[in-house]
Amino acid sequence: MRKIVNVARLAMGILIVLTLASCFRPMYAQSDVNEGSGIREALASVSIEASGDRVGQQITNNLSFRLTGGNEAPVAKYRLSVAAHSLSGTALVDGLNSTPTIDTATFACDFTLVDIESNKILLKAQVFARKSYNFSFQRYANIRGQRGAENAVARELADQIQIRLATFFASHHVSTTG
Repeated sequence: MRKIVNVARLAMGILIVLTLASCFRPMYAQSDVNEGSGIREALASVSIEASGDRVGQQITNNLSFRLTGGNEAPVAKYRLSVAAHSLSGTALVDGLNSTPTIDTATFACDFTLVDIESNKILLKAQVFARKSYNFSFQRYANIRGQRGAENAVARELADQIQIRLATFFASHHVSTTG
């Protein structure tokens, strides 16, 4: 009797897993052969306005590559404005001599997605990222550590923006055909 109950539980578990697995649809998947690649096309048709500072330019470069996949961008249907600003601060201070030992590069990035044709704001949001780096008495090491942390933050912010855009396009079923 006990063996039958265990087999029934196992069968029920497999049935539940198979049922839930059939509900899953990857965000970048094609739902129809005639539809094209949908979200990928919408992401590739986003034109990014370059930011003025170095970190903003790194975000723009990373995001441009992520949205187009390194391919040539099609005609832009959307414009993305990106503005990053620093919120840096010291994370850890040595109590013996009151000098910082670890600094943190913290950035916030505001972005706005606009439909070029109608000039309507489709999405406005803000993302945050931070990266710690070692602080020493060597000036060049501090500069390189800060720059490396800023580059890592720019990659993280670009990833977050790409995910937000993909989620927006997926949830709003944005058409990529003229």
